[in-house]
Amino acid sequence: MKRAWLLVVLALVALVAFSACRNGNESGTGTETGTGTPSAPGGADTNVATGTYVYPTGPRGEGVEIVIYGWNDELATAMARYKEMNPDFLYTFRPVTHFTDWDGSYEIGLNAALLAGGADAPDVYFVESAFAVNYTQFDFAHYAMPYSELLGVNVRPLIESAEISQFIVDAGTNPQGEVVGLGFQHTGSGFIYRRDLAEQIWGDGSPTAVAGRIGPGWDKFLEAAAEADAEGISMLSDMADAWQAIRNSPNPWIVNDRLVIDDQRMSYLDIGHTLYQGGFTNEGGTWNDSWFADMSGSGSRPVLGFLGPAWLINYVIAGNAGDTAGDWGLVAAPEAFAWGGTWSIVNKNSSAEVHAGLAELIYWLKLDTSDTGFLYQFGGGTLYDNSAIEYDMAKDMVSSQVVQRRLTQTLDFLGGQDMAPVFIEAGAAFTTRGWGPYDREINGAFSDWAMQYFQGSVSRDDMLAGFRQQIQDTLGFGS
Repeated sequence: MKRAWLLVVLALVALVAFSACRNGNESGTGTETGTGTPSAPGGADTNVATGTYVYPTGPRGEGVEIVIYGWNDELATAMARYKEMNPDFLYTFRPVTHFTDWDGSYEIGLNAALLAGGADAPDVYFVESAFAVNYTQFDFAHYAMPYSELLGVNVRPLIESAEISQFIVDAGTNPQGEVVGLGFQHTGSGFIYRRDLAEQIWGDGSPTAVAGRIGPGWDKFLEAAAEADAEGISMLSDMADAWQAIRNSPNPWIVNDRLVIDDQRMSYLDIGHTLYQGGFTNEGGTWNDSWFADMSGSGSRPVLGFLGPAWLINYVIAGNAGDTAGDWGLVAAPEAFAWGGTWSIVNKNSSAEVHAGLAELIYWLKLDTSDTGFLYQFGGGTLYDNSAIEYDMAKDMVSSQVVQRRLTQTLDFLGGQDMAPVFIEAGAAFTTRGWGPYDREINGAFSDWAMQYFQGSVSRDDMLAGFRQQIQDTLGFGS
């Protein structure tokens, strides 16, 4: 397949570019395509001694550097906070951060560094939902160290005790059944809407009333969109909002080396076509000024709502909502979905000293359910209180339900509504088992071709034929 050839070329480039810094730490096992097989000792999670991870005490890590790769600086900064709170933790950090991944540049750089090995290889790397399984289950999974081996105790009871959401665990589990990565956010999603506009449309903007208007199911959502349109209000900012909710099907795109378009993804052709042809969205795109303007009500038409998780509220909509802040609500989306998330993976080829430091950090970041653990402080927005580190943080949803139950997730932005029940229910119904190694490329191609169909540039049959041909030409998968 063409993807395999791309990886071979990348490997050759990396070997040349990084040959000067290669040393005995580099991996000589596994393959760059396929699932790979972890060669580090320790076996499956169930074969590791049971027990509870205990934080080390006393000075540790002096003179030892940890190389951190991330597509943003969120977790690298959190690790710096841990070091600040624990003066005996003497490890030093070398963050390698790419502040964009829209073009896949982060993956390219991370892949090259893993392939090259040596002093510049990442000791811990963070991967987001669009490509996480490439590093836990597919092309680069053989670099990932099982958490049980890292911690020295069976991680499964720790996960169960923390009640980590299953979709997060599934995405971080390798083909051998070992957990090699976990997320920290709970990214179950809902419909985030303006109460004042809902009241204008239906006479009642409360979550109880709106929940029954916009779902469950896309037929109800489209009926609601027509009713909103009659009042001069767009249901969504753009069709891409709906695609976010539909694209993560429980079924993979590639089955037995063949491209398969399942019913859920095929339904987007009907849903998106109705949204576009009905004029039910503003069609300005996402992650741009038009999208942000729709959040404040200053776009081409008022927009009722947006489909997304807690981070979309706290870090995107709230900062762009202007005078509409405080007049928003949250209800379940037409169907359960999740969007985003960051999984942390440890390079099995790093030194024992580095692994000891990362065991401490990974446990704190992912599994410590105490009030001093990262999850509690992150979820409550208090992580950087009394800190010399300046970093914006709001309340957020976390992966551990044990922690989540102790947090108060009422938001002034949502008129005092507790966001947790809607998001937790969505996450419980969501699965990542359909995620595959080519999702970024295939999802992007399908969305682009679908838009041509919505606009009337191509027929439905021609759209599907063009999409299939593109995947055949670029990735080598027929249908």
